[in-house]
Amino acid sequence: MLRPMRRALVVVSLCLAGCRPGSTAGPAPATTGSIGGVVLDKLSAEPVQAVLTAHDQQSFALDSARTDPAGAYRIDGLPPGTYDLVVELPGTSLQLTGIPVRAGAVTAFDIPVESGEVEVPSRPFLAVATDAITRFTPPDADPARGRLEGTVTDSVTFERVTGAVITATSPALDQPLSEVSDDGGRFRFGALPPGTYALSAFYQVARRGQIEVRRTAITVDGGTLVVVPMYVELSGTQ
Repeated sequence: MLRPMRRALVVVSLCLAGCRPGSTAGPAPATTGSIGGVVLDKLSAEPVQAVLTAHDQQSFALDSARTDPAGAYRIDGLPPGTYDLVVELPGTSLQLTGIPVRAGAVTAFDIPVESGEVEVPSRPFLAVATDAITRFTPPDADPARGRLEGTVTDSVTFERVTGAVITATSPALDQPLSEVSDDGGRFRFGALPPGTYALSAFYQVARRGQIEVRRTAITVDGGTLVVVPMYVELSGTQ
């Protein structure tokens, strides 16, 4: 009568040993990164269809992606390193060099191109990913109103920042306008009266408080789209 009871106790003991807390492995850390953004026409800001190929400068491995109907692209699964990017357009191509890729991060930047260009010299990535304000004249723009758009980006990693609060102020406005950057770090203010504007981007960082970056004296004219990059330094602050 004792032997069956002993066997039952052994089974229970083995089950408890196999179900010990902490035995389940957590998610593995990311080992690859990405490059992403939008390809757009320099004059109209219309999306441009293109094929983009990233070349690893060390291993010469390559990965490609096509833009979607909105001109957006993203090349995933890239081992960390420094890349060159070839952008193939109808009738021509251009090359951007020295693009950094980090594991678990998306190096994000938009690529303005000029339709009809035949020969485009190679350009360093940092010549494109700058804080320069760009003005476009969309064909469907309201001549009496302007648009103000942009991106919020980490100045160290070039990752786009989601959830930043952007406020636009101007003597042309009755009250300030606010937007929150989306999953691509983008914000948009439409149908603005012409005038001079200021933008502030706020972002909350744990154990550091609120970070703010401002851009002032932004001229918005009727019939124009003004694109304003906003760079904040978030790396190493959390």
